[in-house]
Amino acid sequence: MTQPPRLSERFLTWCLPSSLKEPIVGDLAEEYQQKLEHENVLTAIVWYQRQAFKTAIRYLWQTKRGVLMFILGLLTFLATLTMAIMWSGHWSIFINIPSFLLVIPPAILLTIGICSAQTCKTALRLLFDNELQPDITELKAAKHVYRMLGNCSLWLGTMGMVLGAVAIATNIEPEAFSDAFGPAFAVATLTMLYALILKVFCYIGEQKIQHLIICNKD
Repeated sequence: MTQPPRLSERFLTWCLPSSLKEPIVGDLAEEYQQKLEHENVLTAIVWYQRQAFKTAIRYLWQTKRGVLMFILGLLTFLATLTMAIMWSGHWSIFINIPSFLLVIPPAILLTIGICSAQTCKTALRLLFDNELQPDITELKAAKHVYRMLGNCSLWLGTMGMVLGAVAIATNIEPEAFSDAFGPAFAVATLTMLYALILKVFCYIGEQKIQHLIICNKD
């Protein structure tokens, strides 16, 4: 038996209420098999994707309202940040690979090492899957993930600022200062900028988990 298009099926399953997942997905899969018996594969796939998308959209706002508003908030933040960057000058001046590498990868790796990869995965899923039903211990562990990631980013950002200050201080001579000041200052400030951006995301995630904890207690 040929399986329906997996991505479309998963999207449909994600959008449907729990009580309707099995009957709707099952009925659509049966109709898909019937289409395959009378039409070519491409026609059946296009039909399934169209039906799955139409059905998913019908239930999307009903079942994923909180997730959609959360994503909208993140996109609004990113759009505002992007506009601020564009108005401040050319976007390339805000890109600094050493600063990025000083903050983001170490913060993520430290958080995974401290909290475990599974806990981090659960914490991420809790932001986008309203149908998860974690207990209070799992919620507190997820909240700790975002707090740890945000704090790690700030400490690493502070370290980057110190490194930049040291680089400036060690090249204070007039003949070397003009060449060293720009790159060193960029590392110092952009490292903290990246840290603050990650901290904002972590703060949003932490507050979302805190809301779930409050609801769980009630």
